[in-house]
Amino acid sequence: MPVPAKLVTLLGLLAKEEATYGTAIALTSTSDGILMQFSDRNIGAPASIEYAYDGDLGPSVASGATTKRAAPAGRSFRASLPFRAKGAGAAYAAATVPNIHKILKASGFDAALTSTTGSEKWTFTPTPEGTTYTSLTMNCYARGELWAAQGVVGNLSINFDNQAPPVWTFDARGIASVPTDVSVPTITYPSFSTIPPLASSATVVIGSFTTNAIVLGGSFTYNRGIDNPRVPISGNHLGFVPSGRGPRLTFTVEATAFVGSPYHTSAGLDPTLLREAATSIAVSVQFGSTQYNRYKIELATAQLVNVTPANNGPVATYTLEFAGHGSTPVLNDDCTITFD
Repeated sequence: MPVPAKLVTLLGLLAKEEATYGTAIALTSTSDGILMQFSDRNIGAPASIEYAYDGDLGPSVASGATTKRAAPAGRSFRASLPFRAKGAGAAYAAATVPNIHKILKASGFDAALTSTTGSEKWTFTPTPEGTTYTSLTMNCYARGELWAAQGVVGNLSINFDNQAPPVWTFDARGIASVPTDVSVPTITYPSFSTIPPLASSATVVIGSFTTNAIVLGGSFTYNRGIDNPRVPISGNHLGFVPSGRGPRLTFTVEATAFVGSPYHTSAGLDPTLLREAATSIAVSVQFGSTQYNRYKIELATAQLVNVTPANNGPVATYTLEFAGHGSTPVLNDDCTITFD
């Protein structure tokens, strides 16, 4: 009995920013690696091939059967790729970046370097609407196969529901090549010796409710629109056009005694009245405290848009969902992610 032809236990990812959307560029295993982090070793495939037209011709008018299908068309790439974010572990510079620098840019963020000695940082802010968004050429290795794609754009979400380092998930869309048999190359991963900050190190700000907040978990989602395919009736799939966003920060906190106006104080919250007041407050969460290995997700102007009473065993809790908005109608300052 021969051994299995392919195993699912070894994976790898290479990605690089494209100069022109949808035009693949060469990738190298020594400089373009991004380390994925799954909770299970046995991953069937982190990506999938989809088609704009699946070949269905409909029911047969001559019987109760279905008509023989045509060939599918409009091949595209879809993936949901998890990472543990961490800093560079050294002073930031043009070539010294967080491990998910390219993922953030392809998720719809512009990157700006502050190079002041001793205060170096990378600040990521929403990419303005238009045609200059970042896309990636990506090689995803799995199952003893290469799943290659170009014109990859995505949406970002982050989950921190326990004390482990938060999981950052990149939901990707792109133009797919046909998978081929290729072994995982030896990949060099950046900042490999740096341990990602734990969620247990989190510092949460909910307006004036900070030091006394008992936070049990939370999440962030950018809510970027990425399911906007360009599929002409002749020719290949032309990729996806990102459009719009709606950043949300959600926290599950232990309930406090209600407080008066403005309904968020150092003592606690009155979430129902805070929501009804539609007050704009700053909300944020920072993970880590060590310089060059800490990061903050901030909605500088956010409103409480959903309040869900819940419980943690016998303890009363609330799940609070905050929506970020621009400080003015023309500014792209509804969300900031900072590595410093």
